[in-house]
Amino acid sequence: MIWFLVWGCTQEEIPEECAPIAFYLDGDGDGYGDPFQMEWSCDAPSGYVSNYDDCDDADAVAHPDAVWYRDADTDGYGDPESELIACIPPLGYLQNAEDCDDHDPTKNPERFWYIDGDGDGFGSAQSVESCDAPVGAVSNSDDCDDNDIFIHPDGIEVCDEIDNDCDGEIDDDDATLDSFTTVPKFVDEDGDGFGTDELLGYYCESASFGALVSGDCDDLDPLVRPNVIELNDEVDQNCDGDSATMDAGSFTDGWESAVNGAFGLYTRARASAEGTPSLLFSMHSYDDYRGGVYFIPAGTAVSELQDLTDSASFWTGPHPDDRLGQSLALAGDVDGDGVEDVLIGGKFNTGDRSGAVYLISTAQESATLSEPFLTGDVESLFGNYLHPAGDVNADGFEDVLIASRGDDTLGSNRGAIHFLAGGDVPSITHSIYGATNGGHFGFMIADVADFDGDGIEEYAISAPYLSVLENAAGSVYLIPKHEVSNDALDITTLPQFHAPGHKEHAGMALTDAGDFNGDGLTDLLIGAPDYDRDDVTDVGRAFLVYGGSTESDLSYAPHTFFGAEQGDSAGEQVYPVGDINGDELSDILVIAPKNDENANNAGAVYGILGGEEAAVLELHTEASFAIYGATSNDQLGRGSPRMGDVNDDGLDDFLITSTSHGYGKAYLVFGNEMP
Repeated sequence: MIWFLVWGCTQEEIPEECAPIAFYLDGDGDGYGDPFQMEWSCDAPSGYVSNYDDCDDADAVAHPDAVWYRDADTDGYGDPESELIACIPPLGYLQNAEDCDDHDPTKNPERFWYIDGDGDGFGSAQSVESCDAPVGAVSNSDDCDDNDIFIHPDGIEVCDEIDNDCDGEIDDDDATLDSFTTVPKFVDEDGDGFGTDELLGYYCESASFGALVSGDCDDLDPLVRPNVIELNDEVDQNCDGDSATMDAGSFTDGWESAVNGAFGLYTRARASAEGTPSLLFSMHSYDDYRGGVYFIPAGTAVSELQDLTDSASFWTGPHPDDRLGQSLALAGDVDGDGVEDVLIGGKFNTGDRSGAVYLISTAQESATLSEPFLTGDVESLFGNYLHPAGDVNADGFEDVLIASRGDDTLGSNRGAIHFLAGGDVPSITHSIYGATNGGHFGFMIADVADFDGDGIEEYAISAPYLSVLENAAGSVYLIPKHEVSNDALDITTLPQFHAPGHKEHAGMALTDAGDFNGDGLTDLLIGAPDYDRDDVTDVGRAFLVYGGSTESDLSYAPHTFFGAEQGDSAGEQVYPVGDINGDELSDILVIAPKNDENANNAGAVYGILGGEEAAVLELHTEASFAIYGATSNDQLGRGSPRMGDVNDDGLDDFLITSTSHGYGKAYLVFGNEMP
């Protein structure tokens, strides 16, 4: 027992010896060792493994179980369908399998695509990140206008003030400009838009240099060029070879009728904010004198003598001899339906001469009209003149004055003005009658902005057969506008102007002349076409009365304008045309429709510029300018309304009609600065 205890206390434990094995450095931590870096040890040293299968111990992705994918398009992304297990990747392989198309280097997960909104193959700057191309996207962002399929880097540069090929250059500045879109330009030294016959070259029409048309006869004076108004002097302003007069054919813009019928004998224009005014052209002898009227809506574009068939409605009378169109009015919205209305008169020359008025909406397409809206009494010539009055009675509807110069209600041919009150059903509420038998009160009506300076607008109404100073010499009354709604008005108390010539019929033409003399008041122009001068019959004349005048005898009118020859009928029509030369004075026209200067009854339009000082003026030699009809029976100028500033150059323009040139034409005359 004792021995056994001694042995247990003195014996030492001897550790068991191990058999060292080889471990290999796993420098890249991929679990595979480097066969060339070995250590013997019983236990694996830190960073060592027991295998030596690594083929590249500096690259963790290179090991015997590594999976590789072919990158055929070399875009850095492998094809998932081309898996290969190998320690060292073959040439052209890599480890990711994210490619969606290994044959197209533009398709991979990091690819940006660009929205191609117009489908021209070129994208905008708006990008989308995607492996495959999204619908409506392309691989480039080179488009400079992704809303236009014709604008892109492969586009054709044309003259349109747009960079069609996205190279930063436009029109003439682009060397690749398509020459077929250029036009010839001529040397234009004075910058008036008309060049000499010297060709400058072929450029885009928008180029700021050169002129599109040649023919300038003085390229140092911008006031001398084709298509301007020829002044009655020794200078050939419009380069037509004549230094004093011009033919209507000098003007190339406007409209022409497609049918025969005394086109434009009566013409009306109603100003509009849309540019070109609303227009009416009469055709009173069309189709067995049924008559007809062309209507052109406001804002209609105008260019070289357009065929009215393309741009107008055409309304015709229902019966032969109706002579629809012998009076016209652009009346505004008479019936309150929101659409402009037109009043047209006829039936004055045949049958019982009762007269008739048609009410037509301008929305009405071309048609033969039905029966008239209103008719007059026998021989009353109801509707011989129609005049828009605006909303006189302030009821929200526009009103119209209807003249009936043959009305016999208070005496033979005294005449009358009937007040047509607008409404759901427009109706005549009262009438103003002439005071003297045979006077034909209501032959014409004209707006007068403010004749006497009291701030109240007036109507001038003529009675051209009235005999005050001479037999049938004619007279004109001034009526404050608000008084036309007064059914008890006594016209004998109104301001009046009386012509002094035997049967000269002053007032057959009548108009507001604007401020001709620059005194701030509106002047009055009165035509007397049947005036006989020194036993020469129907020479015609016109009186210009300054605003504020209280002298009733037209012998004392500040201006009298005389026709030239027998039968000229100067003053058969008179018109204001606004300020056509930019001097801030109103200009006027006196028409001699039967003048024979160019041909029998070819007609003449005489223009007198505001500020003219002569008290007596011979139109043929002293008018500021004269425009003559081109062929026989043109009767030029019978319809010559003011058009406003059609071409937006700050100057007023006007129209002149030629009733018989072909089927009839309306020439647009543009105002221009003048010497």
